[in-house]
Amino acid sequence: MNEQGMSKEQLKQELSNCEVRISEIRGHERASEADAELEGIEGQVNACRLELDEVQENVDEWAEAQAKAVKALSNMRSRVSRASKLVGFIR
Repeated sequence: MNEQGMSKEQLKQELSNCEVRISEIRGHERASEADAELEGIEGQVNACRLELDEVQENVDEWAEAQAKAVKALSNMRSRVSRASKLVGFIR
C-alpha cells in the first residue's frame, strides 16, 4: 500500500480499521499490559483523526498533515500488532 499517496478519506478509513482491530483485541484482552497499550493507541487514533479533520485537502498544510498521519498510522499498526501478540490473539 502506498501510504504517501493516500487521500484524506483513505487515511480516515485506515484509522477506522485500527479502531476495529483495537475492539477485536480488547474483546479477547487478557493482560492489563495489553489494555494499557490499547488505551494509548486509541488516544493516538483520536488525535490523528482530529488533526485530519482540521485540514483541508486543497491547502498547503495537507502534505504536512498527510505525512504526520501516515507516520502515526504506521506507528499505530505496529502497536496494534504488538498488543495482539500480548493477548495471543492474531488474526
